Amino acid sequence: MPHPHVVIIGASSGMGHALARLCLSKGYSTAMLARRTAPMHALAAQYPDVPHAIAQLDVCQTATIPEVLQSTIAQVKGMDVLVHCAGYGWVNPQLDFAIEEGMIDTNIRGFTAVMDWVFHYFQQQGKGHLVVITSVAGLRGDRHAPAYFASKAYQISYLQALRHKAHKADLPIYITDIRPGFVDTKPMEGRRFWMCSAETAAAHIFKAIHQHKRVAYITPRWRWVALAMRIAPSWLYEKVM
Repeated sequence: MPHPHVVIIGASSGMGHALARLCLSKGYSTAMLARRTAPMHALAAQYPDVPHAIAQLDVCQTATIPEVLQSTIAQVKGMDVLVHCAGYGWVNPQLDFAIEEGMIDTNIRGFTAVMDWVFHYFQQQGKGHLVVITSVAGLRGDRHAPAYFASKAYQISYLQALRHKAHKADLPIYITDIRPGFVDTKPMEGRRFWMCSAETAAAHIFKAIHQHKRVAYITPRWRWVALAMRIAPSWLYEKVM
């Protein structure tokens, strides 16, 4: 069975970069997109015999998304899987709107523009697999990072809606919601409980893609935190958090 053609948005660092490395190491035709291209070029140079494409993309520049995606997909001769790793998260207890706005632009406006274009692409193709890195944070609001938690809730709900659309259209378009807990990426300072490396996260994401999972927690034990977040009464959640 031929390898799928994988497109990764947000492949310059963190989980996206680690997943791109894993895909290239498996010989998968891999398209990598992000604002910074240098890390992706350096990674691709390590796998010169594997088909790949690299493009600069800032999802906040929503008008550029269709052209950049179409051109990049053409270079690798198709897209079977789209992994959306582009995201922005920051602690903002002071409610600095400039910080909130950045997360809204990336995690909501940019995310939605990508989702709509890719879903239409898969509709026309008749199949496809859409994978998005959301977060356990999307399950409940939090005083430390209101826009981040809220934007991740938006993403989770949007993916549920797209899954419903695919089901009603009777199309084999798979939607996988990846919900990490703490992952050791650049914005994260210090050690946190149950923190895993970007490479460990990528391995779990890769497995979830192959299993066509609807929802996958990274690492799997975060499902217990998610359960606690969902069932905790408001008074307890507000007291603990």
